Amino acid sequence: MIQDAMSRRHPHSSAITARFFTLLALMLGIAAPAALAEPSRILDDNAESIAVVVGNKAYKQASTVDFAHNDAEAIRDYLVRGL
Repeated sequence: MIQDAMSRRHPHSSAITARFFTLLALMLGIAAPAALAEPSRILDDNAESIAVVVGNKAYKQASTVDFAHNDAEAIRDYLVRGL
Protein backbone atom coordinates (compact mmCIF):
# COMPACT_ATOMS: atom_id res chain seq x y z
CA MET A 1 0.00 0.00 0.00
CA ILE A 2 2.81 2.45 0.83
CA GLN A 3 4.54 1.39 -2.37
CA ASP A 4 1.42 2.36 -4.36
CA ALA A 5 1.27 5.79 -2.75
CA MET A 6 4.94 6.39 -3.49
CA SER A 7 4.59 5.36 -7.12
CA ARG A 8 1.68 7.77 -7.60
CA ARG A 9 3.78 10.87 -6.97
CA HIS A 10 3.34 13.86 -9.18
CA PRO A 11 5.06 13.12 -12.51
CA HIS A 12 7.07 16.35 -12.31
CA SER A 13 7.96 16.18 -8.60
CA SER A 14 11.71 15.86 -9.20
CA ALA A 15 11.67 18.94 -11.46
CA ILE A 16 9.69 20.86 -8.84
CA THR A 17 12.15 19.81 -6.15
CA ALA A 18 15.10 20.88 -8.30
CA ARG A 19 13.50 24.27 -8.94
CA PHE A 20 12.80 24.72 -5.24
CA PHE A 21 16.41 24.04 -4.24
CA THR A 22 17.73 26.22 -7.07
CA LEU A 23 15.55 29.09 -5.90
CA LEU A 24 16.60 28.51 -2.29
CA ALA A 25 20.29 28.57 -3.27
CA LEU A 26 19.78 31.80 -5.21
CA MET A 27 18.01 33.45 -2.30
CA LEU A 28 20.76 32.41 0.12
CA GLY A 29 23.41 33.55 -2.34
CA ILE A 30 21.84 37.00 -2.48
CA ALA A 31 21.10 37.35 1.24
CA ALA A 32 24.33 35.95 2.68
CA PRO A 33 26.78 38.54 1.26
CA ALA A 34 24.53 41.37 2.40
CA ALA A 35 24.43 39.98 5.92
CA LEU A 36 28.19 39.49 5.98
CA ALA A 37 28.88 42.97 4.61
CA GLU A 38 27.13 44.75 7.48
CA PRO A 39 29.58 46.07 10.03
CA SER A 40 29.37 44.50 13.45
CA ARG A 41 27.19 46.52 15.79
CA ILE A 42 27.59 44.22 18.75
CA LEU A 43 30.63 46.07 20.03
CA ASP A 44 30.41 49.56 18.56
CA ASP A 45 32.41 51.03 21.43
CA ASN A 46 35.37 48.64 21.35
CA ALA A 47 38.08 51.10 20.30
CA GLU A 48 39.97 50.42 23.53
CA SER A 49 39.54 46.63 23.41
CA ILE A 50 42.48 44.27 23.48
CA ALA A 51 42.68 40.66 22.31
CA VAL A 52 45.48 38.13 22.57
CA VAL A 53 45.66 35.66 19.69
CA VAL A 54 48.04 32.73 20.06
CA GLY A 55 48.98 30.43 17.22
CA ASN A 56 50.48 27.35 18.90
CA LYS A 57 52.39 25.18 16.45
CA ALA A 58 53.84 22.57 18.82
CA TYR A 59 51.43 21.08 21.34
CA LYS A 60 53.06 18.65 23.79
CA GLN A 61 50.57 15.81 23.33
CA ALA A 62 49.42 16.31 19.75
CA SER A 63 50.92 16.39 16.31
CA THR A 64 52.42 19.61 14.98
CA VAL A 65 50.08 22.20 13.53
CA ASP A 66 52.04 23.38 10.51
CA PHE A 67 49.92 26.39 9.65
CA ALA A 68 49.04 27.70 13.12
CA HIS A 69 50.56 31.08 12.25
CA ASN A 70 48.17 31.40 9.28
CA ASP A 71 45.18 30.58 11.49
CA ALA A 72 46.27 33.09 14.11
CA GLU A 73 46.79 35.75 11.47
CA ALA A 74 43.35 35.10 9.96
CA ILE A 75 41.71 35.41 13.39
CA ARG A 76 43.64 38.64 14.01
CA ASP A 77 42.48 40.08 10.70
CA TYR A 78 38.88 39.13 11.45
CA LEU A 79 39.01 40.73 14.89
CA VAL A 80 40.55 43.95 13.58
CA ARG A 81 38.20 44.30 10.59
CA GLY A 82 35.02 42.69 11.92
CA LEU A 83 34.88 43.79 15.49
